[in-house]
Amino acid sequence: MKRKCINRIKFVLKLSGYQSQLTEIFLNSCLLFNSCCYLSQKFKFMNRKEFLKLTGMSAGAFVLASCLNSCKKSDSTPAIVDFTLDLTQSANSALNNIGGFIYQDGVIVAKSTTGNFIAVSQTCTHEGTTISYEGSQNRFHCPNHGSNFSETGAVINGPASSSLTKYNTALTGTSLRVFS
Repeated sequence: MKRKCINRIKFVLKLSGYQSQLTEIFLNSCLLFNSCCYLSQKFKFMNRKEFLKLTGMSAGAFVLASCLNSCKKSDSTPAIVDFTLDLTQSANSALNNIGGFIYQDGVIVAKSTTGNFIAVSQTCTHEGTTISYEGSQNRFHCPNHGSNFSETGAVINGPASSSLTKYNTALTGTSLRVFS
């Protein structure tokens, strides 16, 4: 019965010259909402302008819903941090160089130009993009919208308005502990 209703709607649309991929999507969504027969009755009395308006509004609603879902800000800043890095391991070798940095458990750990180790949350407070360390500039940089943070995590320039969470570091031999 549903397929018969859809075929009737497609026939009316084909006669009116408005058969397209968008109408296919719209009609298939009508099947999902179990309102096919109602729509077939409505299409009999609907002119082209009304149909295009309805189709456009439906497509717009789908696009808006998907955009809003993808624009959610994610908060992936770890609450409690406590891990140790072995600086002799190849995975951590970047920390043996001035300006080198690595990511570990939601934290970016870097070696500053003074030779000190610094650790802050790795996600920008503006939109959650992963930041990087620019040793030559003594700052953390977000490539998404250009926010910059000092080595203490404070905002240098926006659009970010909140500081990065800073973590403590302690070097013992070749072991670097990062903790809250």
